Amino acid sequence: MKTHKIATSRTQWLWKTLIGVVLGLTLSFGLVGLFAWAGPDNLHSDLSSERLLWKSQMHMWMVTPLWMLIVTFSYLFKTAKEAAISLVIGNLCVFGCLFIIKDLL
Repeated sequence: MKTHKIATSRTQWLWKTLIGVVLGLTLSFGLVGLFAWAGPDNLHSDLSSERLLWKSQMHMWMVTPLWMLIVTFSYLFKTAKEAAISLVIGNLCVFGCLFIIKDLL
């Protein structure tokens, strides 16, 4: 009985890791995109070259901490299926908002 429980736990761990890495990366890209389009000094404002460089570096470095947070929180789901469903819904919401905001601005 214990070997079955351990095997299930290991496969869930592997799937949660893969789901968190792949879907977490796309979700972090979407969240940073939302911040870039709707955040302060959005992409439509006139910025100096120095300010634009600072802003692009800020967005580039925001991806990794967000990604790692999402990967970490993917282990809190009971099953890998719940993690996948939640991250897919999150991705759909974020990218839906991103496309709406891009059209409005």
